[in-house]
Amino acid sequence: KSTLIYTYLGCPPFTFYNHIDINCSKRNKKILKEILNNQKLSTIIFFGDYFQDSLSKNDKLKRSLALKKTIKAILEKNKNVIFIQPIPKIKDNLPDLKARESRRNIQNNYNYNLQKYLNENQILLSTIQEIQSNQFFEIVSKDIFCSKIKNICKSEQNNNLYYIDRSHPSQFIINKIAKELEKKMKKIFK
Repeated sequence: KSTLIYTYLGCPPFTFYNHIDINCSKRNKKILKEILNNQKLSTIIFFGDYFQDSLSKNDKLKRSLALKKTIKAILEKNKNVIFIQPIPKIKDNLPDLKARESRRNIQNNYNYNLQKYLNENQILLSTIQEIQSNQFFEIVSKDIFCSKIKNICKSEQNNNLYYIDRSHPSQFIINKIAKELEKKMKKIFK
């Protein structure tokens, strides 16, 4: 096996946090133990989209600290960690909006405010920035989605939509993220 995937809907992949779903907590403890003890696992990738905007600041902080503690436990076992920062979330289902507009010959812009994205993710991003290790790598989502000059995060490029709904990336944007992931993997396995 070259890849193991641990996903569970609504169950952020970190321990040191009491989830509402007791099965989520049990599952995550078991997974972390496997990750820490499996010597064949050398690189762990986290996708940092576990911080719904509906959470309170206190819950975002608790989750951020739990994620940081989980990542540090993995790093202490001399494993590499790649963290993909959260992606900007748009308000509506982009493909549906674009389909309705095309029937009416309308073209609206559904870009997202960069500062709003940074504010929504400030707690997580500042907590993760505290991790200091040459085995810790980040993929900075705003570099893929956003323009600092225009202060926006884009929702499409040359008629290629970035989303398949309001929050899940399209194949087009997944390919961009994959290119960044490949660069990090080359640094790790050089």
